[in-house]
Amino acid sequence: MYEEYRDAGLVVVGVTNEPESLVEKTVEKNKMRFPIAMVDTPEEANYGIRGFPSSFLVGVDGDILWSGHPGGFEREFGHERLESELKRASVVPPVPEEHARALSKHAAKREYGKLWAEASELLVEHPEDVDLEALVKGLEAMVEARLADAKRAEVDGAWARALAIHEELADAFEGIPGTEDSADLAKSIGRDKDAKDDLAAAKKLESALEKWREGEFERALKALESVAKKYGDTPSGERAQDMLARHDA
Repeated sequence: MYEEYRDAGLVVVGVTNEPESLVEKTVEKNKMRFPIAMVDTPEEANYGIRGFPSSFLVGVDGDILWSGHPGGFEREFGHERLESELKRASVVPPVPEEHARALSKHAAKREYGKLWAEASELLVEHPEDVDLEALVKGLEAMVEARLADAKRAEVDGAWARALAIHEELADAFEGIPGTEDSADLAKSIGRDKDAKDDLAAAKKLESALEKWREGEFERALKALESVAKKYGDTPSGERAQDMLARHDA
């Protein structure tokens, strides 16, 4: 099932603390096509793992959508729900090879608005080019998916996520239809009193995660505890609570 959705944007990464020689044999024997991350201790990949093998599906917001034995994924999570999550993720369609010189620089820099504009101009010159059309429509679909996600986030009170989406749209996707109001919406959220606590929690949460990435685990845990205690009624605070629960499992 993982292989089936590879081109749709599902990223699969294996994590193990087993010897490299054993991992190489396992990869070769099972013809595994996804990358394997090598860690020194189980704590470095702590997701509250109680058995092996264990799998986790992490959504575009960094939340764990499903966990369990990989053999139960299809039955427990299902194709329909996975397809819905992949639409939210919506990845950039490939740049047509014949137009790579003109377009690849924008794709590499994540300048999707400029990529869309230049691809749209090329499409006028080459209306029969289905790959160009797919690129243009794909970028427009990415904007639509992000706008829908931002609306859901606002309804849920997840102001930090909504702000991040509008900031990304105003920057990387500028010029694509639907992004015209994103800069103003981002500023509006930043000034909204109702968004204050979730934005503050998200900022402190990111600081805690940065400490974790730098190997300062004790400081990171204390920071997470602070976020969870002070902002537990916000979506960002709930994320901190969930991370702590997985660590303590």
